[in-house]
Amino acid sequence: MHTDLPYYDYKPGCNLLHCLVQSTNPIGGENLIADGFYVAEQMRQHHPDEFRLLSETLVDWSDLGADEAGSFHSIYRAPVICVGRDGRLERINHSVPQRDSHFSVPIDRVEPWYRAMQRFVTILHREAVSFKTSPGDILTFSNVRMVHGRTGYTDTAGNTRHIVGAYLDWDEIYSKLRILKATSEVDSQQ
Repeated sequence: MHTDLPYYDYKPGCNLLHCLVQSTNPIGGENLIADGFYVAEQMRQHHPDEFRLLSETLVDWSDLGADEAGSFHSIYRAPVICVGRDGRLERINHSVPQRDSHFSVPIDRVEPWYRAMQRFVTILHREAVSFKTSPGDILTFSNVRMVHGRTGYTDTAGNTRHIVGAYLDWDEIYSKLRILKATSEVDSQQ
């Protein structure tokens, strides 16, 4: 499981996954989703030293490659668990493929950090909800709070899975909700 775009300082807050085609095999292809903030609070309450490691140790998150627009090399440095000055959780960063190989921490903190990370991931998987989307379903969730993934499936002829992802800012969503609310109130008064 992972969060999307951990290599960006600013990342869209809302993730949308639109299921166009779902695997016909009854086994595999299920979505997994877990509340990263809940897991972080469990760590803070029951494993405070490990919580501190994951919330204070800076990790390099990176994405390096090229696409039709050209080459890119994005890097953002932040802990797995981002905590605001007021102690509130602000963001979860977790994606094994996007965790850069460069890890500049004192040597005596490396193994404890990996143990803390292992506990965090174990709790994420224990708390994950599993379900299969159907064509037409759009799974919508917080991209800074929720950790998501899927179970494996066999991709063979006639057994494919096609999911299209998109992102929105919560500001745009809240703006549209306010407009819809105001419009419906005017309509109900007429």
